[in-house]
Amino acid sequence: MINKKLLTITLLIICAGGIYMWWSSDKKVITRTTQSLIECFEKEANTGKISSTFSTSKFRDLLDDNVACHIKIKDFPYAALFNKTISRADLVGMHSGLINSNASITASNPEIEILNINDNKSTVKLTLNVTTTKLPKNLNSQLTCQIKYTKIKANWKISEIIIN
Repeated sequence: MINKKLLTITLLIICAGGIYMWWSSDKKVITRTTQSLIECFEKEANTGKISSTFSTSKFRDLLDDNVACHIKIKDFPYAALFNKTISRADLVGMHSGLINSNASITASNPEIEILNINDNKSTVKLTLNVTTTKLPKNLNSQLTCQIKYTKIKANWKISEIIIN
């Protein structure tokens, strides 16, 4: 007769291992990383310095060293600045300026669709509604983004963002 304690412990270890494998799968990590990206841009007007610094630090950690950013919306504020490869430091600086502004940014109804995961590359389609106030131009529109990830040292980093 098998010891019930040993059987229970074995089943718990197997279940914990399965949950860990599921939680750390590329698909789940990429989904959580995309959700973190969205959170980096949501803010209330006049957000405090500590919250802004934390958000910018979190944003920096999501990016590859050289990230391409393309904004294909003609009337998007500052779109001309983004249609190229931008150093991570410059993009983080732009994020910091945005987050420290008195603007309000809300992202709602996000839909994350992983289009592919091949070797160390992945492409994600992100659709969400973005509402801003107190920017050069208030926005209230649906954005569709294509986000390309590259796996670097076991971490998925954003290597390209295309906003349509």
